[in-house]
Amino acid sequence: MSPILPEKVKRSKSGTKYLPAVDLHERRFKEAKNIVINTIQESHTTGISRIRFITGRGNHVNPNGDQGVLYKAFRSWLSDAAIKHLVQNYHKHDGSYVVFLKTSKETNPTNTYFDINIIKQEALNGDIDAQFILGLMYLDGSGGVKQDVGEALKWLRKCADEDDVSAQLIVGNLLQEGKLIDKNVKEAFKWFKKAAENNNSDAQFILGRIYLDGNEAKQQDIGQALKWFKKSAEQGDDNAQIIVGELLYKGKGTKKDIKEAFKWFKQAAENDNSDAQFTVGKMYFDGDGVKRDVEEALVWFKKSAEQGVVGAQLFVGNLLYEGNGVKKDVKEAFKWFEQAAEKGNMDAQFTIGRMYLDGNGVKKDNEKAFKWFKQSAEQGVANAQFIVGNLLQEGKGVMKDTKEAFKWFKKAAENGNLSAQFTLGRIYFAGNEVKQQDIGQALKWFKKSAEQGDVSSQLIVGNLLYEGKGAKKDTKEAFKCFKQAAENENTDAQFTIGRMYLDGDGVDKDLEAALKWIKLSAKQDDTNAQLRAGKLLYESKDVSNSNKEAFKLFKQAAKQNNVEAQIMVSKMYLNGDGVWRKSNKKALKWMIRAAQQNNNSEAQFLLGKMYAKGNGVKQKNIEEALTWFKKAAEQGHFEAGIIVDAFI
Repeated sequence: MSPILPEKVKRSKSGTKYLPAVDLHERRFKEAKNIVINTIQESHTTGISRIRFITGRGNHVNPNGDQGVLYKAFRSWLSDAAIKHLVQNYHKHDGSYVVFLKTSKETNPTNTYFDINIIKQEALNGDIDAQFILGLMYLDGSGGVKQDVGEALKWLRKCADEDDVSAQLIVGNLLQEGKLIDKNVKEAFKWFKKAAENNNSDAQFILGRIYLDGNEAKQQDIGQALKWFKKSAEQGDDNAQIIVGELLYKGKGTKKDIKEAFKWFKQAAENDNSDAQFTVGKMYFDGDGVKRDVEEALVWFKKSAEQGVVGAQLFVGNLLYEGNGVKKDVKEAFKWFEQAAEKGNMDAQFTIGRMYLDGNGVKKDNEKAFKWFKQSAEQGVANAQFIVGNLLQEGKGVMKDTKEAFKWFKKAAENGNLSAQFTLGRIYFAGNEVKQQDIGQALKWFKKSAEQGDVSSQLIVGNLLYEGKGAKKDTKEAFKCFKQAAENENTDAQFTIGRMYLDGDGVDKDLEAALKWIKLSAKQDDTNAQLRAGKLLYESKDVSNSNKEAFKLFKQAAKQNNVEAQIMVSKMYLNGDGVWRKSNKKALKWMIRAAQQNNNSEAQFLLGKMYAKGNGVKQKNIEEALTWFKKAAEQGHFEAGIIVDAFI
């Protein structure tokens, strides 16, 4: 039911009945709407011609820049089928609406419900409500009077002097803004403070903002700001609740208290504030001021997302996509990403582009993938720019266009995308999509990619500098590049700097460092490194158990069909060198394997010697030896040829 009470109804000297202010301030949405409809219906029945509704939450804006919920919705309520035929006119200003009702001759014989002369007379007689309405009429230039801001301010001040909070707020706003009258922030502050002391939560919020910003007050005073924000928050103002939460969270104006901050954020969230809902979701997700609860976080993120908060839509999408603490649902995740993407969020646009490209959570569609990647790319997302370049280069989801692809690669490269920088380097190096090969430009882009840690680029830059291509030869600088790649566990780079340490090439000669890096490469199954490290150890006189370690390395390379390593393994088995015991059988096996591999002439010659001398075999076998000498000679082995000629 409405808040109408018999003693509240007033009657002017002309007999017109009207209802003073009906305060909807901080009422819930549905409750406020019902009060408005019921009040108008009952007022019309009893012959009341005008009602002033104070909506509240209309003279400040929330963090999204939206006006108060009740203030925005009020006009739509007046169009409700239950009452629209009863409403003659209305005036609105800063959190207040004055509604004029249609009246019948039976209820109002003089039919003076909207007579400016009667309203003026009532105002002169000291009626606060009439003074307020007259002030609004002069302010808007409506109801039969010309706009006169000075006259409006006169009547609103009279009303404000009688502690009418709505008038105090309007006067304060007019003086603070200085759009229609001369600006006077000191007097504005005075009226805001009066309204705040009259327990108006809007004024308390404004006062909090003034103290927080240091405007109109002598200086910033966060303690005073917190005091007034708290008063407003305690009356249910969700924007004030958020600010109180933020001040407590950061420890501004008071001791830092994250748990208390969470309580205020939660109150605002429960008041349906979308930003607070998002904040509460993050705090549950991070376990910040409250026990971590991902499922509860998802509940609040969804509430915020349903109100259009893009950050929340992204969070919901990511949680459902990854199944991080909640049930995985890629299809549902796609829906949330799409909502954020349609609002222009570049990260969401990139994500659904990837989902369309991979057919993940949605039917694969290269054309749609290209569309979304391009939208993200146009907003400057470097990864999206790189993918747009790839799709254009491949003609995937769009007509092939290598020139256009080059443009996108360049944009992505200039935005720091290392893959694009590497691609641009390759394009300039090969001379594709550009007028001609330009190794200088190639080196420039490979360097940028290398500086971001791309190992392939580090190797290429090292090689170009080592060979003096695209720049002056610089083996010292080349060594630095190779070392960066080596430290990133690139086996080729490890082997290369090992060789450079060994040869004193671009760096001081250092056998120990050479062995260290070549062994690291060998551990990654690089057969050349295994062979080189084996030889270094085998030939070393300073490393204990060097032959045993050398044998292990030779055998690793031998198993990967490295002929030279197979020969070394055979020799070491034959001599009992670095092995547990000599083994003629194993020596013969490895030499035969080497000789048979790609018709290796050196292995064939050595196998011939083994048969000729009886090394590694039960007895000499000149015929078998000659067979292998001939094979080696046929491939141009000089010593084998001499032996074959001697026998023939």
